Amino acid sequence: DGSWVLPHDEMINDELTPIYRNVFEHTPLVQFDHRVLGCTTAFSAVALSSVGLLHPAARAVITPQVRKGLIMVGGVATAQVSLGIATLVNYVPLGLAACHQMGSLVLLGSGVYLAHSMRYASPRIAATLLRKMPQVNNVHLGTSAKLVHS
Repeated sequence: DGSWVLPHDEMINDELTPIYRNVFEHTPLVQFDHRVLGCTTAFSAVALSSVGLLHPAARAVITPQVRKGLIMVGGVATAQVSLGIATLVNYVPLGLAACHQMGSLVLLGSGVYLAHSMRYASPRIAATLLRKMPQVNNVHLGTSAKLVHS
């Protein structure tokens, strides 16, 4: 019927044993899992991008590569959710389904690019960020604090 959350009797097939096989083999539960994972991933990606691009402390210290990565992750996550919804609304045509599959690879690649671009942030950026966030300075950071402040 197109509802997002299914009743318990549709989500669990008692004939599958052991019961955990439902998560991997029972179509309604697999689709529900996919929707939950997709929405969680999209929300997390857009939230990360929004905070990274809009928060004043973060904007002051991100490199151009990190900025590009944040824009890519937020944009691709939004496009991926849109493709997934369009695929379901149109009863899973092969072209849209293939684009949705390819979108997952593009989102993964965007995330890898973002993580890689953050790797090359200079220690000066970390020190600047720590100075701008006084609540972090009160927390004991262990050996990493010695590296940043030395």
